[in-house]
Amino acid sequence: MGEASRRGPFTKRKGRGGIPQLLDIYLLRSFLYYFVLLTVGFILLFEVFTFFELLDDIAQHRTRLFDVINYFIYLASYLFYQLAPLAALVAVLVTMGIMTKNNELVAFKAGGISLYRISFPLLLAGVMLTGALIGLDDTYLPYANQRQDALRNQIKGRPRKLTTSRAASGSSAKMRKFIITNSSIRISSSSVISTSSNLTPRHST
Repeated sequence: MGEASRRGPFTKRKGRGGIPQLLDIYLLRSFLYYFVLLTVGFILLFEVFTFFELLDDIAQHRTRLFDVINYFIYLASYLFYQLAPLAALVAVLVTMGIMTKNNELVAFKAGGISLYRISFPLLLAGVMLTGALIGLDDTYLPYANQRQDALRNQIKGRPRKLTTSRAASGSSAKMRKFIITNSSIRISSSSVISTSSNLTPRHST
């Protein structure tokens, strides 16, 4: 009775409720550390290979340094979209592997925490990453891919591709031209048929 009165109404009670929260923070911190490390490593690795692949074209066509930097910036967003799921998978495996090596999973299971509860923050992080990738794919990634293709064509010395609106207007113009040509062919063919029918001699019975 005296201990309850000394606590007060807003005093937090000590118990096992804080262990899962500390576990969640610990797992998320380890996962994010390895995820960022692996993602940056994968992106840098691919960009280094791409740079050496385009090095001859950059020197041959005298591409500006600003355009090269912009190309690799836009390429990084595409690489992040492609490599983030792989980096997340490897980060989960590394996190759980280190915890198994240090016998931390055994300690948590001995404390009454199930393996499903331990993996819950990692599952939540995966769902949040999936939502972020979907948002990136719907908003910024199409523009980044378009700019990346234009800059790559510039580095390669190729002519720049038409934008989507110009390509759509060009295709619609070609379609209208095809329809007009097709209709004129039909008109001319019908006139030829009518002329040939007029020229055909009629046999009297």
